[in-house]
Amino acid sequence: GEDKEALRTMQCALKIRRMDLGNNHLLTASTAHDLACLYMSRAGGSERSKWLAEASKLLEEARAIRTSVLGSDHPLTKAADKGWKEAAKELLKCAGGEQALSMQARRLVRRRASNKAH
Repeated sequence: GEDKEALRTMQCALKIRRMDLGNNHLLTASTAHDLACLYMSRAGGSERSKWLAEASKLLEEARAIRTSVLGSDHPLTKAADKGWKEAAKELLKCAGGEQALSMQARRLVRRRASNKAH
């Protein structure tokens, strides 16, 4: 339905932004953030950890770009960081009951926890 079409459109938009603008452009970060929000909205049912892992990866990407370009105190950087923390929190909940988390998602969760400790 419309949800799947929105997902395909956002995935295509991110691919185009990466090709045309590069991986470190603010519009690429914004599109990654928006796609992550769409993934978070789909994070239910049997594929919950899959959608959360994908959202976490994109939010981490958006956060890194925004931090690099705008600095860590900018509101857009803080929004990406807040979204990532929410996704990571949900991933940790899933990890207690599911073994389906990707290795990449686990590394992201550990890296962010390690960064907070330092």
